[in-house]
Amino acid sequence: IYGFVTCATLFWTIKEMTLADAHVLAFTSPVLTFFLGAWLLGEAIASVDLGCALVSLVGVVCVCQPAFLFGSAAQAATNPYAPWGGIMSAVLIALTYVHLHKLAALHYVVVTHYFLLTSAAAAGLWVIVMEGGEFHLLRPDANPAVVWAAFVGGTVGFVGQLCLTKGFQIEKIGISSVIRYLDVVFAFLWDAVWLHEPIHGWSVVGAVLIIACAAVIFLRKSRGQA
Repeated sequence: IYGFVTCATLFWTIKEMTLADAHVLAFTSPVLTFFLGAWLLGEAIASVDLGCALVSLVGVVCVCQPAFLFGSAAQAATNPYAPWGGIMSAVLIALTYVHLHKLAALHYVVVTHYFLLTSAAAAGLWVIVMEGGEFHLLRPDANPAVVWAAFVGGTVGFVGQLCLTKGFQIEKIGISSVIRYLDVVFAFLWDAVWLHEPIHGWSVVGAVLIIACAAVIFLRKSRGQA
């Protein structure tokens, strides 16, 4: 349930405000995860790891370049509730990470199964009630490329969710959540390589900051300091 509400809140936020702004708000979750891990799980907060989380967040801002810092007010959210949706999404993401860690005794495939089962049931109910029961991908005139992209995206997302669940079960949630900042770096790289998006200097700076912080965490972990 956490997972479905988190995804629904995040997608709504992305719909109501710029993609960059929504991502910056959502990616405050690793910092929140450190404090929730200390409060709910009793995990110690290492100052170096927390510092890496904060620096990585700065890197996310540089890569995403949100409108409220890099653009005009006209590019910002038109819905006044959208920023609150982003904040709620970040809190729910952090709570989901804590929940995954507490389910460490349960096989990660089982956890992922119930997440997907709940999400499919809730999303299907939403389509039936709110969208008039019309599943666009099942229409005869549906674009085959879109259907194929949805299938591939779902398959890759499933594999990614398995890895994510297993990672949060075996590692401290604070450290695991910071590593998720690499999502932003890979999204930036895929945009440049596959979609031929222009590369901005700030994006390169942000990617370097995130990769450097991830490297610090990996080195500390390999030396038994994390």
